[in-house]
Amino acid sequence: MIGSDTGKDAYKEEENVYTSIYENMKNNVFTKQDKVVNKMRNGYIGILCDKTARIIENDPLVELVERDREVVINSIVDSKVPYFKVKDLFFESKNNEDEIILTQMNAPWGITRISDGEKYSFKSLYKYPSSAGEGVDVYIIDTGIEIDHPEFKGRAKWGINLIEKSPDTDENGHGTHCAGVIAGKNVGISKKANLIAVKALNKAGIGMISRLLLGIDYVIREHSKKIDEMSEITRKKFLNSVKIRNRNPKMFKKHRVPVEIDESEEYQFIKEINEADFQVIEKDKDKFLTSLEEYMNIEEIKPKTVVSMSVGGLRSKAMEFTIDYATMLGIHFSVAAGNDHEDACLYSPGSSKNALTVGASTQYDKIAFFSNWGSCVDLFAPGFEILSSWINKDYRVVSGTSMAAPHVTGVMALYLGENSYSPKQLYNRLIRDSYGVIEDEDAEITSFQEIWPISLLFDKENTNNFPLVSTKKLLGRVNKRKLQKVQK
Repeated sequence: MIGSDTGKDAYKEEENVYTSIYENMKNNVFTKQDKVVNKMRNGYIGILCDKTARIIENDPLVELVERDREVVINSIVDSKVPYFKVKDLFFESKNNEDEIILTQMNAPWGITRISDGEKYSFKSLYKYPSSAGEGVDVYIIDTGIEIDHPEFKGRAKWGINLIEKSPDTDENGHGTHCAGVIAGKNVGISKKANLIAVKALNKAGIGMISRLLLGIDYVIREHSKKIDEMSEITRKKFLNSVKIRNRNPKMFKKHRVPVEIDESEEYQFIKEINEADFQVIEKDKDKFLTSLEEYMNIEEIKPKTVVSMSVGGLRSKAMEFTIDYATMLGIHFSVAAGNDHEDACLYSPGSSKNALTVGASTQYDKIAFFSNWGSCVDLFAPGFEILSSWINKDYRVVSGTSMAAPHVTGVMALYLGENSYSPKQLYNRLIRDSYGVIEDEDAEITSFQEIWPISLLFDKENTNNFPLVSTKKLLGRVNKRKLQKVQK
């Protein structure tokens, strides 16, 4: 597996530049036995002999060369759900959409726990903002999704299938279960979020690092495409606005704001609009003078994209590099810590510093016996005996960090449904809004305190407590905004 690169902005380089690098290696380095299987925007996946791999690895234009490895789903047990429980779930899940905070009765324990806050009430009530993740696109890189499952109400769609000769559906159930926790209408957290299936694992729940990278590459392309679409819509809306129709474009010459040249999508967008429609950009040394920043709402061209990955394998630098780049573009990641009861930093994607890595907790706020741990674990979330959707319109109870990560994914979508956040901003917000209530009953074995100074993070004397993801503070802010509007 090859990561070809000309620097940190490799994904941004021109197609002809990348093609020339690739063609040069193909023509001058590859032997007859070497071949490329798949290409990405700044790399490729191939079958290469050791000599070729070493030559490419030493090329100054290449960031890294890595051998492909197997990855597997991070769930460990499942059981069918009695029909009467499913029937009760459907019956009790009716809400008054006029309310700003909605309450679901008889909800699964996992989603109930995250809205309870510091103490679990065991009342099976799930409270959530009425925005419910609306407008957020969640890509699930997994075994696929049964998109016509009743839980998804037309909000799930097929993205891409990276498993050769497999149907465009979930043959395993794992991906559908994760999707249900994230956005199921009865078993899920963000009940209005969009779900997109990225099938990178086979029927047995097994895949390769290379397939995960291709899945992330697909998300990056879709995210970039949506930026272009939203930019065009915003551009047209701006040009048709009252401000433009009632004023002469020459007004911009009188109201200019200096903007330093950079590589941001926002700046390039503003620059293109000025050049195309007003011809008023002037270059002054290292600055452009423009005024559209005063008038345009840049937030309108920022897609809200979240990736959920409940899969794991040995640590991969290529995976870390790819996630780092995707988050730089504004894509949010929630990943499973793994079920090896070991240091999560040894496994990918859990080792990524820019993804929210999630460990599993139980109904009694204990760390699940199987969950990975360590400094790479950012949050804990319910991951033991989790009820959610399954293939064939069914339901299952499943345990694993595979179930914990979707809880955080769903929470991320809830937050993004209320506000716009960069990946770093949302990461920090979820950490601040968490509650240090998860206890480690196996501290002597896992040596948590040696590698994770939780007392410094949470300013608590009880260093046996770890952070549980929670929406309680979000609900408080939503209610506060409602009261402020009423008072006005």
